[in-house]
Amino acid sequence: SFSKRYSSSIKLSNEFLSKMQVILLSGLLYVFLVEILKPTFWSRLMIRYTKHVLLVLIFMSALFSCKTTKDLPTVQDVDLERYMGKWYEIARLPNRFEKGLKCATADYELKDNGKIQVINRGHQVNNPSEVSKVKGTARIPDKSKPGQLKVVFFWPFGGDYYIIELDENYQYVMVGDPSRKYLWILSREKQLSEDVYNKLVSRADELGFKTGQLIKVEQDCVN
Repeated sequence: SFSKRYSSSIKLSNEFLSKMQVILLSGLLYVFLVEILKPTFWSRLMIRYTKHVLLVLIFMSALFSCKTTKDLPTVQDVDLERYMGKWYEIARLPNRFEKGLKCATADYELKDNGKIQVINRGHQVNNPSEVSKVKGTARIPDKSKPGQLKVVFFWPFGGDYYIIELDENYQYVMVGDPSRKYLWILSREKQLSEDVYNKLVSRADELGFKTGQLIKVEQDCVN
């Protein structure tokens, strides 16, 4: 809604202003050290330290001011037991960890502790007999938002797994993350009808994903 977008903008502006205040104070301290204090050993040390801090703050301010705060809507209901099993990757946005892979699949298994075991596989395009495999764990941090999961493959680094669209019969799903950097279209079968595919791509485009960069994944392996 407009109010949410407005509050997000205000939050970003406040964070940016706070960082700018720190930068300004650091700059004033630097001027004080250079212009007023005598060039003793300790003052020179403080000047050098303040210069480095000031540069880091300027860099971090620029970084956070460019960060997107746009929300990504997710489905309101997910039956985890129905969601489990094998999914075939139909399309994805380019990413470094799947570069050069085809016949990509994702297998999900619900564990007794409520967490989800994730196993992703893919065959090398240039050598289909070579299979890349990675194992991870997914969980739902907020039970009131079942479509927003966190996935960890290499602890402690994790990522967002947002279920954007989900077929009522659990035959296809579209997953992405709020940064709009990652997007996957998955299906229970190796092929997905063009009508459904186009509908999902259109929805992703509305949400701000760069759908022109989508890669259609070959599913011609025996797996």
